[in-house]
Amino acid sequence: AGAIYTFEVVINGNTACTVNVTGIAISRPPSVDIKANGSDGPITINSGSSAILSWTSSNATSCTASGHWSGSKPTSGAQSTGSLTAPRGYTITCNGPGGSVSDSVTVRVGALLPPTVDIKADGSDGPITIDSGSSATLSWTSSNATSCIASGGWSGSRWTSGSEPTELLTADRIYSLTCNGPGGSASDSVIVAVPP
Repeated sequence: AGAIYTFEVVINGNTACTVNVTGIAISRPPSVDIKANGSDGPITINSGSSAILSWTSSNATSCTASGHWSGSKPTSGAQSTGSLTAPRGYTITCNGPGGSVSDSVTVRVGALLPPTVDIKADGSDGPITIDSGSSATLSWTSSNATSCIASGGWSGSRWTSGSEPTELLTADRIYSLTCNGPGGSASDSVIVAVPP
């Protein structure tokens, strides 16, 4: 169905005839693009971790998931896969007046990567020496870790990366940090020495 257009054919100033033309509305076909962690894939993640699925579409009125997810989805959005221990394929099919279209992405699962951690005092792996009654700045970074715990000259939970000053020191201190992740745990320490 479409709009009806009327045209008059005029010859020498007189209407010779009237022509009715029916215009047919043409719908554009839909398109859809799904990504995992921002990539068309396949991607590989650590076993036990998750990926973020994101998708966009055009000329679509509805979308449906299949493969290792299911159900109706908005025409654009994002969703976590949840924790994965095996490869998974995710397909999304979007429909519109112009037809339907599908796209897929694969998330592979690799070996668990062990965490790493590196702690420094005043930018050094140490030992360092400071004056009695002064402090040092501890800084640390980690990878493949989800949590870190301080011990020795400090204590408590810490972010997986950060920095903070020590207290004013009058004696030697050892600052240790243990970081944990799906692949295990790792520890590192630094010594801050205070001369008598």
